[in-house]
Amino acid sequence: MHHIIEHYKEFFRRLDPALIRPGRVDVREFVGPASDHQLAALFRRFYPQEGEADAGAFVQAVRQEFGLMPLSMALVQGYFLFHKDDPRSAVRNVAQMAKL
Repeated sequence: MHHIIEHYKEFFRRLDPALIRPGRVDVREFVGPASDHQLAALFRRFYPQEGEADAGAFVQAVRQEFGLMPLSMALVQGYFLFHKDDPRSAVRNVAQMAKL
């Protein structure tokens, strides 16, 4: 039987060590905030018809709006779903991510 369980850092620390011993939890992986490289890669994957310059414009727009504020890949992917047919709109409206 295989399970994938997402643990949040604080929740994970409160668990009894017997529940997270080897054999019960085989892999622990930290998934941090999205890097500029990851933001550009996700843009290119979601909008394969767009060029590298467009991916760079998206990253630049994100950093202008949010600075170095940590953003999750899940948040960005969800944002792209609102602009799935319009990559230019995704670049122009990055401030909308704050409302998701």
